[in-house]
Amino acid sequence: MKIKKFTLKFVALGKDKKTYLRYYCTNNAKGESYNIPCDINLTPDQLIALNKGELGGMIQKQLLNLRDEKQQAIRRFYVANNTYPTAEQLKIYDKSVYSAFNIDYYINQYLKQLINVKPASKRVYGYALKRFKDYYVKNLLSHSIEEIINKETITKYGFILKEYAKLERKNITSTHIHNYQVIAIRFLNYVAVSLNLQKIDFFLKLPAYSSKWHIDETDVQRLLKYKPKTKTEPIVQDIIRINSLLGLRIGELLTIEKTNVKIAPDAVYIRFAEHKKDKERTVVIVDKQGTGIIKKYVNRGEGKYLWSFQKHSWFNVVLRNIAKEVFKEETIKVYKNRLTGMEYVEVLKSRAISSHSFRRFAIERNIVKYGIDVARTFSGHTDTAIMHKHYAGWMNENDLKNKLLGK
Repeated sequence: MKIKKFTLKFVALGKDKKTYLRYYCTNNAKGESYNIPCDINLTPDQLIALNKGELGGMIQKQLLNLRDEKQQAIRRFYVANNTYPTAEQLKIYDKSVYSAFNIDYYINQYLKQLINVKPASKRVYGYALKRFKDYYVKNLLSHSIEEIINKETITKYGFILKEYAKLERKNITSTHIHNYQVIAIRFLNYVAVSLNLQKIDFFLKLPAYSSKWHIDETDVQRLLKYKPKTKTEPIVQDIIRINSLLGLRIGELLTIEKTNVKIAPDAVYIRFAEHKKDKERTVVIVDKQGTGIIKKYVNRGEGKYLWSFQKHSWFNVVLRNIAKEVFKEETIKVYKNRLTGMEYVEVLKSRAISSHSFRRFAIERNIVKYGIDVARTFSGHTDTAIMHKHYAGWMNENDLKNKLLGK
């Protein structure tokens, strides 16, 4: 039943006649009350004067501030729920809002109720909420949960994510920040519903989206023909050669362990514990140059991993340095979906390129050459629909030409 009215009045209770602020409402034709202790004793005359606002002094100021604070909270409850709280709801609300917020408890409860979310997506949620918890601990511990559930928290969180990335020298895209903010809004709105607080209206704007650069065979070969100037550049070129064949996730590729590589006379077998779904798969390389590269690195050094570094951010730094030397001021046009509309924009090739360029190149090429099942075995996609959505929409123009010519 909807509660339409309430009263807040100071009363004296118990043998000691201590002062309480009483919340009173009618719920299903039955009166309910919740008494909030004020830690003070007043005479009957003082109590009457206090309720009339005629007591004066510091005591009246402090107690009326308490009453105003509760009144505002009750009205916010009404805005969120279209009814005033029952006495029990206000009691629970007081304990939740004005005590320390147990963020670990609410994160665990939130993740438990994500029943229809894929395990991989659930891990993303878990990681994103871990980042939000870090932000909460460093910036919001002194705030009540009611103060935290608002747009300003989300806006500042996005800013802090960007600043952290700068300090840690990591790349973070506007899309990543947007996704983390969206997860934070969903989490805080879950808390809001649990505590009968007002939810955050969705206010974020989608970041500008651009079509990816579909690097072609010519530009891949130009990168591979570049004469390296540092010790790391030849390694990056070999990684490009391998991933132009396979289309692996860069994280998988850089963390290949030598013990998971099996060398046969006519092929190389690489075993993976599937990156997102904890399943094993084996990738086979029969290309002579590719098998030669893998054999070379298996027999090089005593390290655990095939390659000498495992951070994809470092790979991208070296890759872009090579691209700057190879492509100079060359640009490409990408189709960009801005908030103001659709348009083509020109960007430098050296800025458009990333580790994912070669994954995309290989997947599209392998779909054309060998079919979607071979391509997704290499790439690690278990969902054929995802392959169709992201990679099999349109053929690369050169692949289309060769297909039409029967090459």
